[in-house]
Amino acid sequence: MSWLMNLIFLLIAAAVVAWVFRFAGQKITGNKPFFRDMPFAVAFGYVAGLLVLIGAVSYYFRPVEVNGVPAAGVIFFRWAVQGFLVVLRPLFTRIRSLEPKRGERNVTVNGCIYQI
Repeated sequence: MSWLMNLIFLLIAAAVVAWVFRFAGQKITGNKPFFRDMPFAVAFGYVAGLLVLIGAVSYYFRPVEVNGVPAAGVIFFRWAVQGFLVVLRPLFTRIRSLEPKRGERNVTVNGCIYQI
């Protein structure tokens, strides 16, 4: 199949999965507001996000070398993911130096932390 036909098939399959996800959610939960008020576009967005995540994970785990030739796209993608994780790590972990010491307290002003 051509690339365009694959793309059309993928979009149609994603639309069907989104409709089934929304319909099943409405039936299983007894039409509770979360699924009842969910438009088709939101359900399609969930499925599209899942497809992008699956594609990124599969691209990340591709071999770096194919027949002895380095796959530059895979290498740079891995570097980008690893750099993203390195930058995000301090945001989700408690940094010891920012914890208030005995007798001090932290004040946050416009996103900056000041020790008083």
